[in-house]
Amino acid sequence: MPSDRGEGAMSTTGAVRLSVIVVLAVMVGAAIAAPVTPPSPVSAWLLDEGAGTTTFERSGIKTGTLYQNATFSTDTPFAYAGNHSLDLTGTSGDRAVIAGSPSGTAGTFQLWVKPNDTGAPQYLIDGTNGQRTLIYRTSATNYQLYLNQSNIGGFPASHTPTGDWTHLAVVWDTSLATEKEKVYVDGVQTNAYNVSVGARNPAQVWLGNRFSNNEPLNGKIDEYAIWSTPLSSDE
Repeated sequence: MPSDRGEGAMSTTGAVRLSVIVVLAVMVGAAIAAPVTPPSPVSAWLLDEGAGTTTFERSGIKTGTLYQNATFSTDTPFAYAGNHSLDLTGTSGDRAVIAGSPSGTAGTFQLWVKPNDTGAPQYLIDGTNGQRTLIYRTSATNYQLYLNQSNIGGFPASHTPTGDWTHLAVVWDTSLATEKEKVYVDGVQTNAYNVSVGARNPAQVWLGNRFSNNEPLNGKIDEYAIWSTPLSSDE
C-alpha cells in the first residue's frame, strides 16, 4: 500500500483547494462515478504555515496555537506549493488548539491522518469538555467516535494503517430515520450509526490530543474542515 495515497500536483488556494482535496479523497478511495465538488466549508485549517507556533483558519482571521513538540511537516497527503501538515510526536502536551466551530444536529467534518504506531489511547480530535466531538484510538484495533457529547460507536483502527495517509470524514443528520451518522474512509462509506444527537458549540478544538492534553497522537494530521450541512456521498 503506498505511503502517500492521493498524491498529486495542485496550485489552487483556499476554498477551491479544500474542495479539490475532498473530491480527490473520493477518487482515491474507489472508482465512484461523477464525484461532486462540495460547497465551501464553514471552517477549515490547512495547517500550511510551515514554521512557528501559530496556525490560521482559511479565512485568515481565526488563529490556533501549536504546543509542546507539535510542529509543521512537509510530509503531506498531497503535493502542492507550500503544503504542510501538523506533526505530533506522541509526547504529552503535543497538540494544536484551534477556534471551535458550531456543531449542530447536521453537518460534516473531515481530516487526513497518518499514524506512526498503534499505541492507545491516542486522540485524533477532541472538543471542549462538555461539548465534545472526538475520534480516539481506544486500542490497537479500535477507534471510538463521539459527536456533540454523544457516544456514537466504534470503527476498526485498520481504517487508518500505520505509515499511510488516510482521509476520514464524518457526516451526520439527526433528521434521518436510519444511518444518522456515517464514517467515510478515503471517500467510501465504511460505517453507519443511528444515534440522535443534540447541537453543541465547542469553544475550542484540539487536533492530535485530548482536551486534557494527556493522550496525544503519534503521527500527522492535515486539512481539518467542517461543514454545517451533511455532504452527500458524491460530495
